[in-house]
Amino acid sequence: MRKSRLSGASSRGPVPSSGQFNADMQLFRSYGDTHLEQGRYNDAVVMYMAALENASDDAELLLSLSVALMMSTPPQLPCALQDVQKAIQQNPNNTQAYITEADIHEQMGQYDEADAVLRRAIEVLTGIERVRIQQSRENMRARREQAQYVSSLAANHANSSPAPPPPRLQSAAGSSSIPELVGSAPIIGQSRASDADAGLACPLMCSDSTQHWLRYPAKWRRHG
Repeated sequence: MRKSRLSGASSRGPVPSSGQFNADMQLFRSYGDTHLEQGRYNDAVVMYMAALENASDDAELLLSLSVALMMSTPPQLPCALQDVQKAIQQNPNNTQAYITEADIHEQMGQYDEADAVLRRAIEVLTGIERVRIQQSRENMRARREQAQYVSSLAANHANSSPAPPPPRLQSAAGSSSIPELVGSAPIIGQSRASDADAGLACPLMCSDSTQHWLRYPAKWRRHG
C-alpha cells in the first residue's frame, strides 16, 4: 500500500533552502524583465507574480509588476495601483514608483489624485529626483490641457448644426432645372468648367465652421 505524503516528514521531499528560494525568485524576475522589455506584458505579469511568491515585500518587484499590470491587455489598473502603493510604502524614495502611481491615476481619469501623488513626491524627494517629479507634473498638466482642448473641439463639432443642402439651380432662361451638384465638383470650393462657361457659381463652399475644423489633423476630425 502506497504511503500517504501527509503521513509523516519522511515521505516529503527535501525542503528548499533559502538560497534556492532566492535563485527561483531571481530567475522569475529575469524572465519578467525580458517579457516586459519585449512588450509581452501579460507574460511579465505571470513571471513577476511567481517571483513575489518568495519575496512579497520586494519594492522593485512590486513596481515591475505594477507596470506590467498597467500595460497588460486588458489593463488591470486597480491591481496595478495597489502594488505600486505597496512599493512606495516599502521604499518612499523610489522616484519611478511615484511617477508610475501618477500614471495609473491619470489612465483612470483621476487627475487630481495623480497631481496629489506628484506633490507628495516633491515634498519627499530632493535634488535631481525632485526635478524629475516636477517635470513629470508639468508633462501631465500639458497632457490634461490637450485632452480637454480636443474634447471641447469634438463636442462643439458634434453639437454644430449640419450645413443646409445646396439649392437647385436654374438656367439663365429659367426654362429647365439643373440637378443638384452635391458631389459633382472634384475639389471643394472650385466650380466645374461647364458651370463656369454657363456663368454659374458652384454651391459647394465650406461653411466657416467646416473651414475651422479642417485646419486640424485628420485624426481629430471624427463626426458624431
